Amino acid sequence: MVYVSHSLDHSMHGNRAVSALFAMFVLGACSSPTPAAAQPSPTASPSPLPSASATPSDWPKGGPVPSELTGVWYVGSAPITFFGSNFTLGESGGNVVVNGAEIDFFNGVTCAMPLPGGIGRYTWTLTGGSVHLVSLAPDPCPGRRDVLGDATLRRTRS
Repeated sequence: MVYVSHSLDHSMHGNRAVSALFAMFVLGACSSPTPAAAQPSPTASPSPLPSASATPSDWPKGGPVPSELTGVWYVGSAPITFFGSNFTLGESGGNVVVNGAEIDFFNGVTCAMPLPGGIGRYTWTLTGGSVHLVSLAPDPCPGRRDVLGDATLRRTRS
């Protein structure tokens, strides 16, 4: 019986030692300096989405989406998400800026039209929990045009 107790006691001390080593490893990893970012390799695909605070000088005039537009909306059953100066539309996405009642979509991943081309300009109106978009001119990106032209966005799927 003493042997079993000693084994359990030894096992518990071993578990504590392993736990302490693990905690030291995790804490050490969390407190170590962040490594330098890897240099992106050139590709033929469009640039990755920039951070919400990035607004390059060649972007259309405007700022990030206002708080009342931020989040997930649906056009029918297709989700569209607005966050900062980015949007996702189903499996695709790109950048977006809002200037008053105008919302501009650009740098679309599937559209692949670099600025200054590829800008879809719409007006937006928030009414009773839905957002209505109306195209100001034909959107040069057909996929986006087909989904967003004269569309009503809702917070739930229809």
